Amino acid sequence: MHFDSIAAAMHMDGHGIYVWSAYAITLVLLFWLLWAPSQQLRERKRWITAEAHRRAASGNVGLESVPESKLTVAAEGEPMESSS
Repeated sequence: MHFDSIAAAMHMDGHGIYVWSAYAITLVLLFWLLWAPSQQLRERKRWITAEAHRRAASGNVGLESVPESKLTVAAEGEPMESSS
């Protein structure tokens, strides 16, 4: 398409509001789709680091701090009966 001026390109014979709002919505959604997972990843890294520091400070570094019921979980997600 060829427009005589920037104002004509913005107006687009009365369709400009729909075209430019579609561009704006698309750009906002793309930004959010890229930004939200990176924020979640940062938050999870912070939580893991904080949890490692808490465990190191309390002395519970190994698997001894995890209850046995949490360690013996079947593949289906149901707890297995322990032999002890």
